[in-house]
Amino acid sequence: MDKRTKGGVLATTIITLALLALLNVFTFAIPFTKVSTIAHFLNYGLASFVLVVQGVIFAITMFGEQDPGQRVLGLPIIHSGFVALGLQLIVSIAFFLVNAFIELPIWVVVVVEAVVIGYMIICASKGFFFKSHVQAFKESEKNTKFMDEFRARMKALVAINAIESVSRELEDLYDIVRGSDPITNDKTLDSESELLSLLQELDEAIKEGNESNTRDILVRMRNTLSERNALCKAGK
Repeated sequence: MDKRTKGGVLATTIITLALLALLNVFTFAIPFTKVSTIAHFLNYGLASFVLVVQGVIFAITMFGEQDPGQRVLGLPIIHSGFVALGLQLIVSIAFFLVNAFIELPIWVVVVVEAVVIGYMIICASKGFFFKSHVQAFKESEKNTKFMDEFRARMKALVAINAIESVSRELEDLYDIVRGSDPITNDKTLDSESELLSLLQELDEAIKEGNESNTRDILVRMRNTLSERNALCKAGK
């Protein structure tokens, strides 16, 4: 855990404890008349729960992520958390005041607090679900970047090729490229690096009109691509 994370978690903990202390002042220090003691302390317990959970969610969202982009994606979670805390503050004060004059039914406390807690859980769940799917999409996009670029460059070479005698071989290789596994993994990095190098050589050979070099490079590319595709299967 780096200094930033430690500092953020410490600050969040202090703020949460300060809010809990404020809640304790409302609950115990202010001499409210407690017509219903059960309603009074049920309100206190559920409000404390909301405060602690929001503190944990805030710490995880803002300081549990090293990627700045992920922290930005967590802002809607933080926003909904502040809304939940605001609702809880209003509800708690209202319950304390009402219970000072009339007996507050337990079911009212339970239902209203269930709405607040339900809102908190739903918003947090949606936020974390969205974050996880954005992260998965970025990883997927990153893992297919090589093959997307490789296919595009091979397509361009097929289009500009002026050596008719190797056209069929070049198109066959392009068909293999199009049918190759698009996902890169740790085992395929060396083969993919070699393919990029061969692709550059192929580009130069085609532009020079060198049939012999082009055929030789196509053979090497086909073998390296077969190796890469085999490693793709082995990495799954």
